[in-house]
Amino acid sequence: MKHLRIIASFPLAAALCACASAAGPQAGDAKAAQSEPLNDTTGEPETESVTLSPLHVDGPRLMDDRNQPVVLQGYSTFGINYKPEFVNENTFRFLKEEMGSQVIRLAMYTADNNGYCTGGDQEQLEGLIDKGVQAAVATG
Repeated sequence: MKHLRIIASFPLAAALCACASAAGPQAGDAKAAQSEPLNDTTGEPETESVTLSPLHVDGPRLMDDRNQPVVLQGYSTFGINYKPEFVNENTFRFLKEEMGSQVIRLAMYTADNNGYCTGGDQEQLEGLIDKGVQAAVATG
């Protein structure tokens, strides 16, 4: 199975958005950061512990711990402050297994109605991010 990575850090997300708007790497210029599928003959979810290497930004590129370019392929949630019901293991498992997602972005609109910075329940939204991280980890 491919391992799902999650980006829930606002500074990293902002850096990635800035990089994407600059002349970011093209898919052909970098190797995709993918784990080889695991042999799962039991049909049960894989429970093996996985250690992920840290990523960092170097200019307009996302790099792995060996300074090799990385391309993450995945999906973004709709604003979690509007549609919290999609932050769960079933949704993330579908995105991973059926859509081939390696990463899930938990999108939170901070300045919109009931956003994190404009009257939204900050404690509830932070809890929703925690729930999303836990669901992604459980999904693998």
